[in-house]
Amino acid sequence: MFSDPLTQQLLLASRPPGGAATAYDHMRESWNTSRAPEGLSLDEFVRLPDGSRRIDSDRFVSVISEAQRDASAFGAWIFNEAARLLLETQVTDSYLDNNEFSHAAKYLFLGVCFKPALRTLLDTPDAVPLATSLVNMCCEFCERSHSLGTTPLIVRAVMASNIEHWVAGGALTEFFFKPSGLMSPGFQALLRAQTAHEQTEHSTTDSTRTLAPFRLNQAFCEATSPARFLLWVFENKVPFPRSQALPELRRLLADHMGEESARYPFLHSNNSPRESGEVQAARREVASGFYFDVFGTLVNHDGTPNTRLVQRMMDLWRSEANRPVFLVSDSQPQEVRRALSFLSELPPLLSKEALQGKELECLIDNASPEGQGFQASRHLSPEEALRVLAI
Repeated sequence: MFSDPLTQQLLLASRPPGGAATAYDHMRESWNTSRAPEGLSLDEFVRLPDGSRRIDSDRFVSVISEAQRDASAFGAWIFNEAARLLLETQVTDSYLDNNEFSHAAKYLFLGVCFKPALRTLLDTPDAVPLATSLVNMCCEFCERSHSLGTTPLIVRAVMASNIEHWVAGGALTEFFFKPSGLMSPGFQALLRAQTAHEQTEHSTTDSTRTLAPFRLNQAFCEATSPARFLLWVFENKVPFPRSQALPELRRLLADHMGEESARYPFLHSNNSPRESGEVQAARREVASGFYFDVFGTLVNHDGTPNTRLVQRMMDLWRSEANRPVFLVSDSQPQEVRRALSFLSELPPLLSKEALQGKELECLIDNASPEGQGFQASRHLSPEEALRVLAI
Protein backbone atom coordinates (compact mmCIF):
# COMPACT_ATOMS: atom_id res chain seq x y z
CA MET A 1 0.00 0.00 0.00
CA PHE A 2 1.09 3.55 -0.61
CA SER A 3 1.89 5.59 2.47
CA ASP A 4 1.54 9.31 2.79
CA PRO A 5 5.34 9.78 3.03
CA LEU A 6 5.68 7.94 -0.27
CA THR A 7 3.05 10.20 -1.77
CA GLN A 8 5.07 13.18 -0.61
CA GLN A 9 8.18 11.59 -2.08
CA LEU A 10 6.44 11.43 -5.45
CA LEU A 11 5.43 15.07 -5.33
CA LEU A 12 8.89 16.22 -4.29
CA ALA A 13 10.91 13.97 -6.58
CA SER A 14 12.95 15.80 -9.17
CA ARG A 15 13.13 14.86 -12.81
CA PRO A 16 16.40 13.64 -14.28
CA PRO A 17 18.84 16.53 -14.81
CA GLY A 18 18.46 18.21 -18.17
CA GLY A 19 20.72 20.42 -20.20
CA ALA A 20 21.71 17.97 -22.93
CA ALA A 21 21.06 19.04 -26.49
CA THR A 22 18.00 17.35 -27.96
CA ALA A 23 17.57 15.99 -31.48
CA TYR A 24 15.41 19.05 -32.11
CA ASP A 25 18.31 21.32 -31.12
CA HIS A 26 20.60 19.54 -33.56
CA MET A 27 18.06 19.83 -36.37
CA ARG A 28 17.60 23.54 -35.67
CA GLU A 29 21.37 24.08 -35.59
CA SER A 30 21.65 22.37 -38.97
CA TRP A 31 18.92 24.65 -40.31
CA ASN A 32 20.61 27.80 -38.99
CA THR A 33 23.97 26.72 -40.36
CA SER A 34 23.03 25.51 -43.82
CA ARG A 35 19.62 27.07 -44.45
CA ALA A 36 19.00 23.91 -46.45
CA PRO A 37 15.70 22.40 -45.33
CA GLU A 38 15.97 19.72 -47.98
CA GLY A 39 18.90 18.33 -45.99
CA LEU A 40 16.66 17.69 -42.99
CA SER A 41 14.14 14.91 -42.80
CA LEU A 42 11.37 15.11 -40.24
CA ASP A 43 9.90 12.11 -42.04
CA GLU A 44 12.89 9.91 -41.17
CA PHE A 45 13.03 11.25 -37.63
CA VAL A 46 9.46 10.40 -36.61
CA ARG A 47 8.69 7.29 -38.65
CA LEU A 48 8.51 3.95 -36.88
CA PRO A 49 11.40 1.65 -37.88
CA ASP A 50 9.09 -1.16 -39.02
CA GLY A 51 8.78 -0.17 -42.67
CA SER A 52 5.05 0.49 -42.34
CA ARG A 53 5.30 4.25 -42.94
CA ARG A 54 3.52 4.81 -39.63
CA ILE A 55 4.46 7.75 -37.42
CA ASP A 56 5.91 7.32 -33.94
CA SER A 57 3.25 9.41 -32.21
CA ASP A 58 5.24 10.07 -29.05
CA ARG A 59 8.26 11.32 -30.97
CA PHE A 60 6.07 13.36 -33.29
CA VAL A 61 4.34 15.07 -30.34
CA SER A 62 7.71 15.72 -28.71
CA VAL A 63 8.98 17.52 -31.83
CA ILE A 64 5.77 19.55 -32.21
CA SER A 65 5.79 20.51 -28.52
CA GLU A 66 9.27 21.97 -28.96
CA ALA A 67 8.34 23.67 -32.23
CA GLN A 68 5.31 25.29 -30.55
CA ARG A 69 7.76 27.52 -28.67
CA ASP A 70 10.06 28.13 -31.63
CA ALA A 71 9.20 31.45 -33.28
CA SER A 72 11.91 31.10 -35.91
CA ALA A 73 11.53 30.12 -39.55
CA PHE A 74 12.64 26.63 -38.55
CA GLY A 75 9.65 26.29 -36.22
CA ALA A 76 7.34 27.20 -39.10
CA TRP A 77 9.08 24.66 -41.35
CA ILE A 78 8.63 21.93 -38.72
CA PHE A 79 4.90 22.68 -38.48
CA ASN A 80 4.42 22.64 -42.25
CA GLU A 81 6.38 19.40 -42.62
CA ALA A 82 4.45 17.84 -39.75
CA ALA A 83 1.15 18.67 -41.45
CA ARG A 84 2.37 17.15 -44.73
CA LEU A 85 3.46 14.00 -42.91
CA LEU A 86 0.07 13.60 -41.25
CA LEU A 87 -1.70 14.10 -44.56
CA GLU A 88 0.09 10.98 -45.88
CA THR A 89 -1.72 8.87 -43.28
CA GLN A 90 -4.20 6.32 -44.58
CA VAL A 91 -7.70 6.92 -43.22
CA THR A 92 -9.13 3.76 -41.64
CA ASP A 93 -12.24 2.77 -39.70
CA SER A 94 -10.26 2.11 -36.49
CA TYR A 95 -11.11 4.32 -33.53
CA LEU A 96 -7.55 3.78 -32.24
CA ASP A 97 -6.06 5.04 -35.53
CA ASN A 98 -8.42 8.00 -35.36
CA ASN A 99 -7.42 8.75 -31.79
CA GLU A 100 -3.71 8.57 -32.62
CA PHE A 101 -4.09 10.75 -35.71
CA SER A 102 -6.22 13.46 -34.04
CA HIS A 103 -4.00 13.40 -30.95
CA ALA A 104 -0.98 14.25 -33.12
CA ALA A 105 -2.84 16.77 -35.28
CA LYS A 106 -4.27 18.76 -32.37
CA TYR A 107 -0.80 20.00 -31.37
CA LEU A 108 -0.61 21.93 -34.64
CA PHE A 109 -3.67 23.98 -33.65
CA LEU A 110 -4.00 24.26 -29.87
CA GLY A 111 -1.93 27.40 -29.36
CA VAL A 112 -4.68 29.64 -30.68
CA CYS A 113 -7.19 28.10 -28.29
CA PHE A 114 -5.39 27.53 -25.00
CA LYS A 115 -1.92 29.06 -25.21
CA PRO A 116 -1.94 32.09 -27.56
CA ALA A 117 1.82 32.57 -27.24
CA LEU A 118 2.45 29.18 -28.85
CA ARG A 119 2.83 28.60 -32.59
CA THR A 120 -0.05 27.16 -34.61
CA LEU A 121 -0.43 26.01 -38.20
CA LEU A 122 -2.68 29.03 -38.81
CA ASP A 123 0.03 31.60 -38.06
CA THR A 124 1.12 31.92 -41.69
CA PRO A 125 -1.26 32.35 -44.67
CA ASP A 126 0.66 29.89 -46.82
CA ALA A 127 -0.07 27.10 -44.32
CA VAL A 128 -3.86 27.61 -44.40
CA PRO A 129 -4.36 25.10 -47.28
CA LEU A 130 -2.44 22.49 -45.25
CA ALA A 131 -4.54 23.30 -42.18
CA THR A 132 -7.73 23.01 -44.22
CA SER A 133 -6.77 19.59 -45.57
CA LEU A 134 -5.76 18.41 -42.10
CA VAL A 135 -9.06 19.42 -40.49
CA ASN A 136 -11.01 17.78 -43.32
CA MET A 137 -8.98 14.60 -42.85
CA CYS A 138 -9.73 14.61 -39.12
CA CYS A 139 -13.43 14.80 -39.93
CA GLU A 140 -13.13 11.96 -42.46
CA PHE A 141 -11.36 9.84 -39.84
CA CYS A 142 -14.20 10.53 -37.40
CA GLU A 143 -16.86 9.54 -39.89
CA ARG A 144 -15.07 6.35 -40.93
CA SER A 145 -14.40 5.23 -37.35
CA HIS A 146 -17.73 6.46 -35.94
CA SER A 147 -15.82 8.19 -33.15
CA LEU A 148 -14.64 11.73 -32.48
CA GLY A 149 -11.18 11.02 -31.05
CA THR A 150 -9.66 14.34 -29.99
CA THR A 151 -10.98 16.22 -33.03
CA PRO A 152 -13.38 18.30 -30.84
CA LEU A 153 -10.32 20.13 -29.48
CA ILE A 154 -9.29 20.95 -33.05
CA VAL A 155 -12.79 22.32 -33.65
CA ARG A 156 -12.30 24.56 -30.61
CA ALA A 157 -9.04 25.83 -32.06
CA VAL A 158 -10.71 26.55 -35.41
CA MET A 159 -13.38 28.42 -33.47
CA ALA A 160 -10.75 30.43 -31.58
CA SER A 161 -9.00 31.39 -34.84
CA ASN A 162 -12.25 32.91 -36.07
CA ILE A 163 -12.70 34.77 -32.78
CA GLU A 164 -9.23 36.32 -33.12
CA HIS A 165 -9.96 37.30 -36.71
CA TRP A 166 -13.26 39.01 -35.82
CA VAL A 167 -11.77 40.89 -32.88
CA ALA A 168 -8.68 41.98 -34.83
CA GLY A 169 -10.80 43.09 -37.80
CA GLY A 170 -13.40 44.84 -35.66
CA ALA A 171 -16.34 43.34 -37.57
CA LEU A 172 -18.35 40.12 -37.85
CA THR A 173 -17.55 39.21 -41.43
CA GLU A 174 -17.82 35.68 -42.77
CA PHE A 175 -16.09 32.77 -41.08
CA PHE A 176 -12.34 33.26 -41.48
CA PHE A 177 -11.47 29.55 -41.35
CA LYS A 178 -14.14 26.85 -41.46
CA PRO A 179 -13.11 23.79 -43.51
CA SER A 180 -15.88 21.93 -45.31
CA GLY A 181 -15.38 18.76 -43.23
CA LEU A 182 -16.86 20.55 -40.21
CA MET A 183 -20.09 21.00 -42.15
CA SER A 184 -20.28 17.37 -43.29
CA PRO A 185 -23.61 15.76 -42.26
CA GLY A 186 -21.78 12.67 -41.00
CA PHE A 187 -19.43 14.64 -38.77
CA GLN A 188 -22.24 16.82 -37.44
CA ALA A 189 -24.27 13.71 -36.65
CA LEU A 190 -21.41 12.49 -34.44
CA LEU A 191 -21.38 15.84 -32.62
CA ARG A 192 -25.15 15.69 -32.10
CA ALA A 193 -24.88 12.16 -30.69
CA GLN A 194 -22.16 13.23 -28.27
CA THR A 195 -24.18 16.31 -27.29
CA ALA A 196 -27.15 14.07 -26.45
CA HIS A 197 -24.87 11.85 -24.36
CA GLU A 198 -23.46 14.88 -22.56
CA GLN A 199 -26.91 16.24 -21.76
CA THR A 200 -27.98 12.84 -20.42
CA GLU A 201 -25.00 12.81 -18.04
CA HIS A 202 -25.70 16.41 -16.91
CA SER A 203 -29.46 16.40 -16.64
CA THR A 204 -30.10 19.58 -14.62
CA THR A 205 -30.99 22.77 -16.43
CA ASP A 206 -27.96 24.62 -15.09
CA SER A 207 -25.39 22.03 -16.06
CA THR A 208 -26.69 21.61 -19.61
CA ARG A 209 -26.36 25.37 -20.09
CA THR A 210 -22.86 25.69 -18.70
CA LEU A 211 -21.02 22.35 -19.11
CA ALA A 212 -21.46 21.89 -22.83
CA PRO A 213 -18.25 21.70 -24.91
CA PHE A 214 -19.86 19.40 -27.50
CA ARG A 215 -22.94 21.63 -27.78
CA LEU A 216 -20.61 24.54 -28.52
CA ASN A 217 -18.78 22.55 -31.20
CA GLN A 218 -22.09 21.52 -32.71
CA ALA A 219 -23.38 25.09 -32.72
CA PHE A 220 -20.22 26.36 -34.41
CA CYS A 221 -20.22 23.67 -37.10
CA GLU A 222 -23.93 24.12 -37.85
CA ALA A 223 -24.01 27.94 -37.76
CA THR A 224 -24.62 29.65 -41.07
CA SER A 225 -23.07 32.95 -39.99
CA PRO A 226 -20.86 34.38 -37.21
CA ALA A 227 -23.78 36.46 -35.91
CA ARG A 228 -26.04 33.41 -35.51
CA PHE A 229 -23.28 31.50 -33.76
CA LEU A 230 -22.44 34.27 -31.28
CA LEU A 231 -26.09 34.95 -30.55
CA TRP A 232 -26.47 31.28 -29.60
CA VAL A 233 -23.37 31.51 -27.37
CA PHE A 234 -24.70 34.47 -25.40
CA GLU A 235 -28.21 33.01 -25.12
CA ASN A 236 -26.94 29.66 -23.82
CA LYS A 237 -24.09 30.90 -21.59
CA VAL A 238 -21.78 28.04 -22.50
CA PRO A 239 -18.03 27.81 -21.71
CA PHE A 240 -16.12 29.58 -24.42
CA PRO A 241 -12.50 29.54 -25.68
CA ARG A 242 -10.72 32.89 -25.37
CA SER A 243 -13.43 34.09 -22.96
CA GLN A 244 -11.59 37.36 -22.43
CA ALA A 245 -12.83 38.33 -25.90
CA LEU A 246 -16.51 38.02 -24.91
CA PRO A 247 -17.10 41.74 -24.09
CA GLU A 248 -15.68 42.79 -27.46
CA LEU A 249 -17.62 40.06 -29.29
CA ARG A 250 -20.80 41.20 -27.55
CA ARG A 251 -20.17 44.74 -28.79
CA LEU A 252 -19.42 43.56 -32.34
CA LEU A 253 -22.60 41.48 -32.37
CA ALA A 254 -24.71 44.39 -31.12
CA ASP A 255 -23.22 46.67 -33.80
CA HIS A 256 -23.78 44.02 -36.47
CA MET A 257 -27.43 43.55 -35.51
CA GLY A 258 -28.16 47.28 -35.29
CA GLU A 259 -31.62 48.14 -34.01
CA GLU A 260 -32.56 44.47 -33.81
CA SER A 261 -30.07 44.03 -30.94
CA ALA A 262 -32.53 45.83 -28.64
CA ARG A 263 -34.52 42.57 -28.55
CA TYR A 264 -31.61 40.96 -26.68
CA PRO A 265 -30.82 42.86 -23.44
CA PHE A 266 -27.85 40.61 -22.66
CA LEU A 267 -26.01 42.10 -25.64
CA HIS A 268 -25.88 45.41 -23.80
CA SER A 269 -24.80 43.97 -20.44
CA ASN A 270 -21.26 44.25 -19.17
CA ASN A 271 -21.52 41.00 -17.21
CA SER A 272 -19.68 38.09 -18.80
CA PRO A 273 -21.02 34.63 -17.89
CA ARG A 274 -17.48 33.24 -17.82
CA GLU A 275 -15.66 36.01 -16.01
CA SER A 276 -17.19 35.97 -12.55
CA GLY A 277 -14.90 36.03 -9.53
CA GLU A 278 -15.93 32.46 -8.83
CA VAL A 279 -14.71 31.29 -12.22
CA GLN A 280 -11.47 33.25 -11.95
CA ALA A 281 -10.80 31.68 -8.54
CA ALA A 282 -11.41 28.22 -10.00
CA ARG A 283 -8.83 28.92 -12.68
CA ARG A 284 -6.18 29.71 -10.09
CA GLU A 285 -6.77 26.67 -7.91
CA VAL A 286 -4.35 23.77 -7.64
CA ALA A 287 -6.28 20.58 -8.34
CA SER A 288 -5.17 18.03 -5.75
CA GLY A 289 -4.44 14.45 -6.73
CA PHE A 290 -2.82 12.23 -9.34
CA TYR A 291 -4.02 12.65 -12.95
CA PHE A 292 -3.30 9.80 -15.37
CA ASP A 293 -3.53 10.47 -19.10
CA VAL A 294 -5.06 7.56 -21.02
CA PHE A 295 -3.99 7.31 -24.67
CA GLY A 296 -0.21 7.33 -25.08
CA THR A 297 0.29 6.81 -21.34
CA LEU A 298 -1.88 4.06 -19.84
CA VAL A 299 -2.74 2.74 -23.31
CA ASN A 300 -0.09 2.57 -26.02
CA HIS A 301 -0.89 3.97 -29.44
CA ASP A 302 -1.39 0.48 -30.85
CA GLY A 303 -4.14 -0.14 -28.27
CA THR A 304 -2.11 -2.37 -25.95
CA PRO A 305 -2.12 -1.39 -22.26
CA ASN A 306 0.95 -0.26 -20.37
CA THR A 307 0.17 -2.97 -17.84
CA ARG A 308 2.78 -2.01 -15.26
CA LEU A 309 1.64 1.61 -15.16
CA VAL A 310 -2.03 0.61 -15.11
CA GLN A 311 -1.31 -1.61 -12.11
CA ARG A 312 0.55 1.20 -10.33
CA MET A 313 -2.40 3.52 -10.93
CA MET A 314 -4.92 0.98 -9.62
CA ASP A 315 -2.75 0.28 -6.57
CA LEU A 316 -2.53 3.99 -5.87
CA TRP A 317 -6.28 4.45 -6.35
CA ARG A 318 -7.07 1.62 -3.93
CA SER A 319 -4.41 2.60 -1.42
CA GLU A 320 -4.72 4.74 1.66
CA ALA A 321 -2.75 7.58 0.10
CA ASN A 322 -4.24 10.92 0.99
CA ARG A 323 -4.77 12.06 -2.62
CA PRO A 324 -7.50 11.27 -5.15
CA VAL A 325 -6.70 9.53 -8.45
CA PHE A 326 -8.26 10.51 -11.79
CA LEU A 327 -8.15 9.48 -15.43
CA VAL A 328 -7.84 12.43 -17.84
CA SER A 329 -8.37 12.38 -21.58
CA ASP A 330 -9.35 14.44 -24.61
CA SER A 331 -11.21 11.44 -26.01
CA GLN A 332 -14.84 10.49 -25.57
CA PRO A 333 -15.73 8.58 -22.38
CA GLN A 334 -16.89 5.54 -24.35
CA GLU A 335 -13.51 5.36 -26.12
CA VAL A 336 -11.70 5.46 -22.78
CA ARG A 337 -13.92 2.74 -21.36
CA ARG A 338 -13.41 0.60 -24.47
CA ALA A 339 -9.61 1.00 -24.28
CA LEU A 340 -9.59 0.07 -20.55
CA SER A 341 -12.33 -2.58 -20.78
CA PHE A 342 -10.03 -5.16 -19.17
CA LEU A 343 -10.54 -3.31 -15.84
CA SER A 344 -13.72 -4.04 -13.88
CA GLU A 345 -13.78 -0.54 -12.40
CA LEU A 346 -12.06 2.72 -13.20
CA PRO A 347 -11.02 5.86 -11.33
CA PRO A 348 -13.17 8.93 -12.12
CA LEU A 349 -12.66 10.26 -15.65
CA LEU A 350 -12.15 13.99 -16.25
CA SER A 351 -12.10 15.78 -19.59
CA LYS A 352 -8.87 17.68 -20.17
CA GLU A 353 -10.99 20.54 -21.39
CA ALA A 354 -12.60 20.78 -17.94
CA LEU A 355 -9.11 21.28 -16.49
CA GLN A 356 -8.26 24.30 -18.64
CA GLY A 357 -6.55 27.05 -16.66
CA LYS A 358 -5.94 24.85 -13.60
CA GLU A 359 -2.74 23.57 -12.07
CA LEU A 360 -2.71 19.82 -11.43
CA GLU A 361 -0.82 18.58 -8.43
CA CYS A 362 0.70 15.60 -10.27
CA LEU A 363 0.17 14.72 -13.95
CA ILE A 364 1.32 11.43 -15.48
CA ASP A 365 1.29 12.07 -19.23
CA ASN A 366 3.44 11.30 -22.25
CA ALA A 367 2.94 14.91 -23.42
CA SER A 368 3.77 18.11 -21.57
CA PRO A 369 0.83 19.94 -19.96
CA GLU A 370 1.68 23.44 -21.22
CA GLY A 371 0.56 22.84 -24.80
CA GLN A 372 -2.70 21.31 -23.55
CA GLY A 373 -3.97 24.40 -21.74
CA PHE A 374 -3.17 23.60 -18.12
CA GLN A 375 -0.18 23.28 -15.79
CA ALA A 376 1.16 20.68 -13.40
CA SER A 377 3.13 21.14 -10.19
CA ARG A 378 4.70 17.76 -11.04
CA HIS A 379 4.74 16.25 -14.50
CA LEU A 380 5.92 12.65 -14.85
CA SER A 381 6.41 10.77 -18.10
CA PRO A 382 5.17 7.13 -18.08
CA GLU A 383 8.76 5.92 -17.60
CA GLU A 384 9.36 8.30 -14.70
CA ALA A 385 6.06 7.33 -13.09
CA LEU A 386 7.08 3.66 -13.13
CA ARG A 387 10.24 4.54 -11.21
CA VAL A 388 8.69 6.97 -8.74
CA LEU A 389 5.47 5.07 -8.15
CA ALA A 390 7.26 1.85 -7.14
CA ILE A 391 5.75 0.31 -4.03
